[in-house]
Order: sequence, then C-alpha cells, then structure tokens
Amino acid sequence: MYYKETSENTCEKGHGTAREQSGRRESDASGGVQNGSTCGWDNNTLHYTINREKITGTPGISSRTDGRDTNQERSISVAAGNEGMLLRKYLALGKNIFYSSAAMIYCAVEIKRPQQEKPKQGILTIHCNEKYIQQELDKIFNRSKILPLETLSIIPKVAVISIKLDISVFHDKGGILEILTEGIYKTLMGITVEEEIYHQNKPHRISKSIKDLVQFYPTTVSCAVVNGNCLYDPTEEESQAASARMVITHTKNIGGETNKDRTGDILYWSFSGSMRYRDLQSTLKDALCIK
Repeated sequence: MYYKETSENTCEKGHGTAREQSGRRESDASGGVQNGSTCGWDNNTLHYTINREKITGTPGISSRTDGRDTNQERSISVAAGNEGMLLRKYLALGKNIFYSSAAMIYCAVEIKRPQQEKPKQGILTIHCNEKYIQQELDKIFNRSKILPLETLSIIPKVAVISIKLDISVFHDKGGILEILTEGIYKTLMGITVEEEIYHQNKPHRISKSIKDLVQFYPTTVSCAVVNGNCLYDPTEEESQAASARMVITHTKNIGGETNKDRTGDILYWSFSGSMRYRDLQSTLKDALCIK
C-alpha cells in the first residue's frame, strides 16, 4: 500500500561548509537535503549533491567569512535513509548547527473525499510555523499551480489524492527559503501512489507518480548588497548588514525532467532597501541568468 505515506525532511544550510539537508520518508524511509545546479532524483541512492552554478556576472572583491565569491551560492546535498539515520546526521553537526539554517518537512499523503466546494480537485496544503515564510511559500507553490489540483482527482466527487506538508523551521541563519523551495519540490517529485479502491462495487486501480504531474521546477535566489557588493545566498549576518535585499523565485527546467517548458516565469519577488534602478535591473538579470 502506497497511497498513504509520511515524510520527514530535514533541511539545513551551513555557514562555512554551506550545507543544507532535507529528507523524506515513504513508509519507513526518510532522507535529507543540503545547498546549490545539476540535479537528478534517484530513489535508489542514499545521497546526491546539487552543485549550484555561480550567478552570471563578474564577482566583486569579497571578504565573506565562508570564503565564497560574491556571486557564489552554496551547494545542496540530499540524503535519504530511515528516520534514525536522519536524526543522527542532524545531531552530528554539533556546534555547527548554530551557524546553520534548519527545517523539518513532514509530508502526509492519503486518498480521501474531495472538498464539497471543489469536488473535482485534489488537495495540496502547505503549512509553516513561521508566518512570513508561509506567505512566501503560498505564492511559490499554492498560487502558482505547480501541481494542478484537478490532476489529483481519482473519481470526481468521490475520491482524490490529498498531500499535506507541515514545515517546522528550527534555525534561520539565511537561505531558508532556498532550502524549502528545493525541499518541497523534491518531496513532491518523490511521491508515488499505488492503490486499489472500490466504488459502486467495482475496483479502481490507482497508479500515479506525482513527478509526472508537476508543471515546473522552482528555484529561489537571494542576494544582499553589502558595501556596494551583491552577495548571493547571503548568511544571516550579511543580510543584517545589507543596504538592500532581494529574493526571487523563478522556474527552470533541468535536462531529464518531465516538467512543462515554463523556464523563466517569476513566481515570487521581494525587494527592500535602496538601490539604483540600473543596478537593480542588472542584479535581477543576473539572478535570472539573462544576458
């Protein structure tokens, strides 16, 4: 039975080593994510790394404490395994955890009756314990229709797939939205539903892989302007020292993915602070990889 599962994803982004972790569990399996852009999801592997490419543009003179160039993001590592292994990896960080961002993603998937007002739509709910993150995730995932709810319908007015994600942010030391964007996407891509239900005394075989229904690959990029330099993937300290801050989530496609061709759509954009228009325009183009 695969129609109901519980996932636990621990996401964490390190300060000096630039690590993010997130994980998922199907039945008794769980896994983890870490920060950066070649990506492949293989349920048979225990670990892989997403090496995020440097943002386009010439790097400036940098004295970043973790040694990165101004236009360099941290890589993301993904580990999968049982819950105990995931917790041991988390605890093994020791004192480094104080320099990291960390969050846990809990995922529950089940077949249930649809909502009365939306009888032909499935259900995707995302809740986060941090309200400001909740609002951003709503725009990125709930309002963008990354997963069309009608595709989660099994028997209209009778049975639909319900996906519920509960997110707990433990530490926010910078880059938490980047982690959760990647972690939620990977959780959705890893869900498979295999079950048989009966309706009107007839069996209905359900076989759906959610990755075939996901419409695009979202990625979040953030930067902070410190002493005239645009620092990408800023730490908490860099964000606090910034004269301007920008966060943007856009769509991208990676070779081998089944997503529709929606590369370049802006799902979420936030800017605060003071910056010359042409510099803001240039920074935005760099983040979107537009020449």
